[in-house]
Amino acid sequence: MLPKNTLAMTIGLLALSGFNSLAQAEVITQRSAIETIILADTSGSNLLETNSANSEYTQNYEDAAATLALRADTSAGVVGASSYSKGDSGQALVTIFDTIEFSGLLTPTTISYNLGVDGSFYTDSIFDSAYFQSYVRIYDITGMQSWLETEPFFDVFDDTGPVDSANEISYTGFYQSSQDAGDGLYSFDEVLNGSFTAEEGKTYGIAIVANAFASGENAYTDFLNTSTFSFTDLGGATFTSGSGAFLNPTSVPEPSGLAILGLGLAALGFRRIKQS
Repeated sequence: MLPKNTLAMTIGLLALSGFNSLAQAEVITQRSAIETIILADTSGSNLLETNSANSEYTQNYEDAAATLALRADTSAGVVGASSYSKGDSGQALVTIFDTIEFSGLLTPTTISYNLGVDGSFYTDSIFDSAYFQSYVRIYDITGMQSWLETEPFFDVFDDTGPVDSANEISYTGFYQSSQDAGDGLYSFDEVLNGSFTAEEGKTYGIAIVANAFASGENAYTDFLNTSTFSFTDLGGATFTSGSGAFLNPTSVPEPSGLAILGLGLAALGFRRIKQS
């Protein structure tokens, strides 16, 4: 049997690589969900179906191995995770899944988005390890009745992801590890840019992930208040989501619209001054 610390690290690294067991996958019917995975002395996963009344989730876990926390807010497009090691190892992973449909697109249009990442990790010896991963994946799932499935992971937990037939059309990701950076404290505050081409009448699936791992006596990875997704240019379109909650939903005003709004507010202010 592998030592406890080595086994936990192995499972964590396999989870990071996206490795799945070959056991039978189970298609799930919900189109929008929050998945959480905790790996420490004990391991478990949770899949929460989301809707406009249930779009936010937090989880805290502590045992002899690590102190773990994760959060997700579908309405704000936010995911975050942290892992504080106690001499062993721990991993927290959270994913928002949702579906999006656009209105007001006369032709195929480029949709732009940002993923903001803000956090830090720390190690103080070669026996410590830490990493953080966050990414956005967007899929064309037009015509699919169900786009998600769960697969058993070494009988430890169920791992949720898009079905093989979901066509990935955009990926934007962040990954940093102590193995690459060296020992010490490292902080990050970055904004990643991505885009994809959307068409009216099509349905798109989105997955937003935060994945924190730490192993060793004093290692930690804290990105609990990070990984914020936002649209930056909808090309004049609006959108609806399967959850009814994703980004509230709202459209991104075009520059011309902002200018008109500013002129309107200025005129209103001038009118009030004149009347007074």
